[in-house]
Amino acid sequence: MTKVQKYWAFNQDNTSRRRWDVKAERKWSWSTVFRLREGRPIEAGEWPDPPPLFTYEDAVMFPDLATDLTYMYVISSRLRSFLEAEAPGAAEYLPVRFEGPRSEEIPEPYWAMNWLRVLDCMDEDACTNIDEDGKPFIVVPVIDPAKAPEDGVLGLLGGYTVMKLIRNDLRLKMQKAGFTGIWFMRLSHSRDPFSPQYRLVGRPDKDPPPPPPPPPPKRSASAPRPAKPSKPARTHTRRTGRGKK
Repeated sequence: MTKVQKYWAFNQDNTSRRRWDVKAERKWSWSTVFRLREGRPIEAGEWPDPPPLFTYEDAVMFPDLATDLTYMYVISSRLRSFLEAEAPGAAEYLPVRFEGPRSEEIPEPYWAMNWLRVLDCMDEDACTNIDEDGKPFIVVPVIDPAKAPEDGVLGLLGGYTVMKLIRNDLRLKMQKAGFTGIWFMRLSHSRDPFSPQYRLVGRPDKDPPPPPPPPPPKRSASAPRPAKPSKPARTHTRRTGRGKK
């Protein structure tokens, strides 16, 4: 029986003191970050020439994955070569420039990732809720590995493309290679007794829960207090002594 591989979230390590915080040019950063999550190649003339400029104020080190506030993935040439070999077709890599202290010490070119692969492996029944207007929304993504293709080792989560997925076997290889600036987050999986399960609330095909009991009516300050029920009077039976012999 083939072992089912689990998935992790492939994140920037924005908690480390040795992270490298970079900032893209404001005029195109937010529109571009959504464009790089559409799962389609960049067309001719779409990417700026010269390449877009990223600035930074300080750098303790230059990790393989920079930290960008818009969650644009900017990676080193070393990490790019690794991903091209281990996850071909998962993304395309676009040139960028840097400006900041010790920029001449940056050891190699860096690249912005345009994600091409979308993995439709979310268990919607386990992680979808219904809001007050009857519209579905994702509470916490739950992964169903059985829906993922055999070669789906890296890509965006279909229906929730803000999350980048990496399969466990590729994660272990990446950790062994010693890449920096990366943080892997554990995800919940379908039919996994060790994963928290998220149930639907208020689905149309489920019977709604019974309404709560109505609260007791409020009594106004001027209203008279209800009379307390009177207690029945006690009756005492006098004991008679026994007659003298």
